[in-house]
Amino acid sequence: SVDGKISSIDGVILEAIKQDTSEQKKQSEFKEGNFSWTILGVFSKTIRFLLFLFIVLLVPGSVFINKLIEKDDPFLKRIFLSLAVGSVLLTIIFYITSIFNFRPLVFLYILLALFLFLKFQQFNIFRIKIQTPDRLSLILVFIIIIGTVFQNIPTFKNGLVYPFGIGFWGPNTHDGIWHISLINQLLQGIPVENPIYAGTVLKNYHFFYDLMIVAATFFTKIPIIDLVFRFYPLLFSLLLGMGTYYLVINLFLSRIGMVKTKIAAIFSLCFVYFAGSFGWIPEYLKKQGLGGESAFWANQSISFNLNPPFAASLLIIIAFLFFLINNKKLGSWNGILVSVMLAGSLVGFKSYGAVLVIASLLFVSIINLFRKEFSYILILIFSVFLSLTIFLLNFQQNTQLIVFSPFWLIHSMIDSPDRVGWIRLSLARMAGLETKNWFKFISAEALGLLIFVIGNLGLRIISFASLIKIKEIIKDPIFLFIFLFSILSFLIPILFIQSGNPWNTIQFSYYGLYTTALISGPVIVYLIFRLPRLLSFLIIIVILVLMPINSITTATYYLGYLPHARVDAKEIEALEFLSKQADGIVLTYPYDKKLKQRISEPWPLFAYDSTAYVAALSGKSVFLEDEGQNQILLTDYKKRLITSKDFFLNPDTEKLKFLSDNKIEYIYLPKVFNQRIDELLAKNIFENEEVVAYKVKY
Repeated sequence: SVDGKISSIDGVILEAIKQDTSEQKKQSEFKEGNFSWTILGVFSKTIRFLLFLFIVLLVPGSVFINKLIEKDDPFLKRIFLSLAVGSVLLTIIFYITSIFNFRPLVFLYILLALFLFLKFQQFNIFRIKIQTPDRLSLILVFIIIIGTVFQNIPTFKNGLVYPFGIGFWGPNTHDGIWHISLINQLLQGIPVENPIYAGTVLKNYHFFYDLMIVAATFFTKIPIIDLVFRFYPLLFSLLLGMGTYYLVINLFLSRIGMVKTKIAAIFSLCFVYFAGSFGWIPEYLKKQGLGGESAFWANQSISFNLNPPFAASLLIIIAFLFFLINNKKLGSWNGILVSVMLAGSLVGFKSYGAVLVIASLLFVSIINLFRKEFSYILILIFSVFLSLTIFLLNFQQNTQLIVFSPFWLIHSMIDSPDRVGWIRLSLARMAGLETKNWFKFISAEALGLLIFVIGNLGLRIISFASLIKIKEIIKDPIFLFIFLFSILSFLIPILFIQSGNPWNTIQFSYYGLYTTALISGPVIVYLIFRLPRLLSFLIIIVILVLMPINSITTATYYLGYLPHARVDAKEIEALEFLSKQADGIVLTYPYDKKLKQRISEPWPLFAYDSTAYVAALSGKSVFLEDEGQNQILLTDYKKRLITSKDFFLNPDTEKLKFLSDNKIEYIYLPKVFNQRIDELLAKNIFENEEVVAYKVKY
């Protein structure tokens, strides 16, 4: 809660970046200029990344799924599946070798995959049928390219070095920094030290995405910041388009024919890449704006890459669906093994996606038992076993992660001024409950539920028309799985909240946004081919105009030259110096939000929010940083917050005991805090106009 408003971290950040320019101070101080890139540097990184994709991901992935791919499967579909499976394989292998502290063993895995690839001459993966592309195919390619560019607007500029220093935009000021800090610690091995709560093992977090980045930097030596903000987001968006197109083809080709299926894929891709919520409606009514992306809580397609664990898990789920569709080979041990690997490892990438897949698989498996189809139940059993193994190794067993709290998100959405903020509906609900006017109470709750679902879905609500085929959906295991998966993605956040940060369960709904986008395309095709041409044309125009409204508005927040937060050049110098020192725990001054009143915008990261920037940019673990993420991780961070504040107030005699007890090696202090450490306690090892850093004397 901030100033009486219930807000997510993303919401607070996005609200901050929409402030009127009249409130911004002294922006003219920041020099205009381009970010520092060289053509040779970009070329070198790109070649290394492409070689990594081919040798380390594509080849092992193709070897693993070779017997599951049909001979006539399109080239790009084979590429998608090989990369998806290869990424999961590499992450699991890297996880296991990290546990045993023998990462060089991963080279043996790569050599074995290359040997098998050459021995069995699996060059068919590169077989391309040269055909003259038709108009629909060209449109599909165009949408995937434009969609990939569009989804990377929020991420691409982050971490680049400008004349003013390093810039960060939007939620990347928090979430992106957190991932970099975690990746730095994962580079050192597993179990991983919590980078923002030093001296403890990280628990209650799914870090397989971060481990995947570690594997990439292990092989390519590409800077982490480039992999996190540029290479992987571009790859994720490109694969998302490819996977979605072939998923639509596989699901609907036999039902509606090639031409209609391609048209359906065009609409599905538009929804997947560009669709927003109906949040622009309350935003316009209250502020005459067209934003409000997360007014109903859920972030939309423009923000998918701001949540990279979700983006990675979504690709894994799409690949999993492909193998479920292949009924002929699903029952083979190879088919079961690949499916189990994808579904079972999801808990390491994104636990929300794992819950949805396992729960949906459970329902479908039970129904399939009556049909004497046993492959689903085998996949379920082994997937649960793998999921539990990963879960027990990385999560605390005595911690309640999810709390039953029906309609918490809906109530906060209606009540909070920075969301929908419909006060009359809030009062009607409370009055109905207090006076036991159950009709009034239930009506208010039902209206809130409708607003929550329809508002978040936006025009994806069109997908609900597919329910006229509910009998066919129930009979088909794949469509039944997608149907249950979609229902649960909204039902769970409606009924449950997360310990630490209650609004985090909204992330379940992100998967439902994708599946409803997927189904919306075929539904639109069903309608427009049955309606008069003029009416169909008008429907298409309305959809294309209304669908991306607040996604486009959100994209504009990331286009300005000045970032939403920065790390100045002098502070980068200090952090780079600290990164070259021997490992040790760093103490920083606790976050003070009052600094925003003293420093001009764009704010330095230490003033902007409580983030993990020292851990991220120095590669060191920090005694306490990023209070919001610590809240999510359910650490006892408040005790450290108090003791670290006391440290800077206590006499020197007590300071030494604190430093010794907590094994503090370095003290990092931006000069704006006006703090100095006595030379008897710590040696000044670095100082410039902005920062002073100390090495503790023992």
